[in-house]
Amino acid sequence: VQRRSSATEIPIVIISGNRPRHLQTLLHMLFGQPGLKASNVFVFTDGLGLDAVHLAAVYGIQLLRFPKTVSTSDMAQTFKNADQIAAHYFRSLKFVFDFNTKAQQAIVLEEDLWIAPDFLSFFSQTMPLLESDPTLLTVSAWNDNAYKHTAGNNTLLYRTDVFPGLGWLLTRKLWSELAEKWPACCSGWSWDLWLRLPDQTKGRECIIPDTPRTYHAGGDGLNVNQNFFNAYFKDHALNSEPDVRLQPLQQLTAAAYETQLRRILTQATFVRYAPGQACTEEFLPSGQSTTYAVVYPQKNAADQTALQQLCSCLKIWDLGVRGTHNGLIRLHYHGHPVLLLGASSVYNTSIPIRL
Repeated sequence: VQRRSSATEIPIVIISGNRPRHLQTLLHMLFGQPGLKASNVFVFTDGLGLDAVHLAAVYGIQLLRFPKTVSTSDMAQTFKNADQIAAHYFRSLKFVFDFNTKAQQAIVLEEDLWIAPDFLSFFSQTMPLLESDPTLLTVSAWNDNAYKHTAGNNTLLYRTDVFPGLGWLLTRKLWSELAEKWPACCSGWSWDLWLRLPDQTKGRECIIPDTPRTYHAGGDGLNVNQNFFNAYFKDHALNSEPDVRLQPLQQLTAAAYETQLRRILTQATFVRYAPGQACTEEFLPSGQSTTYAVVYPQKNAADQTALQQLCSCLKIWDLGVRGTHNGLIRLHYHGHPVLLLGASSVYNTSIPIRL
């Protein structure tokens, strides 16, 4: 895959909900990125607060303030919040592509994200793959399952069939698909849950890093309170190294990735997981030279009941299963590579008979 584009040349969308402390932190990090151009940064605020206006003036970036969407739904407040956020996203993304008529991609951020030192470099390296591979939906800087104890190689990339969000690359082509059917107010749809539906993904996958390039720092949003943040976001990993050279992109094409997975599985040490089992040192002994393939039971290939229990056991995301590829999750566990795969998955032929 040939390098064609640079993330320093495309619009960067910051979705803001009028939390200036978060916005200031993100802008400070963003302007520490090598090659950043202030003219490419667009902040979209949901409401008419003045704090973001002052920050935009300080940093010399463009800001657009939208009146806050008021949901007329009689559903619960959670769904009204979803209406508000979805409407804000739609207006922001529509504007950035309408205004930047030549832009073929845009990076989408939220104001309460922190970014890694190589955030733009990460996207510059992965943009060519998204441009050339029709089996991909997006590239994201986020990995739902990458906590401090489960991220171990900042050069590695994975394919997943679950849209991650939280710092992602949106192509004009994909936006043209989504814009025509974006959930209208007031349906109560969370835009990211909607985007994960098969009607939108159409079988396409996402590229994610083993070690995230974004960190969700907000515990004061419409959907995330401090308790939820402490439970699911606080201990997420964030790459701290600049100038990381990612693995060769040729290894991430659909066919090459399958070949790579099956090769890894042939060399792995297999362990069977039984629901309710404790994830102790005896279950997955430490040792960076060992790759573990943990097999979880299934009634059929779509059954993720035991996988969700295994995610809880490993203390990764367990509110629904995220980061899967054909039911398989890749991560590092206290230093060594681990693959979680179902007994009825497409990879079950790699499972030793003795197991």
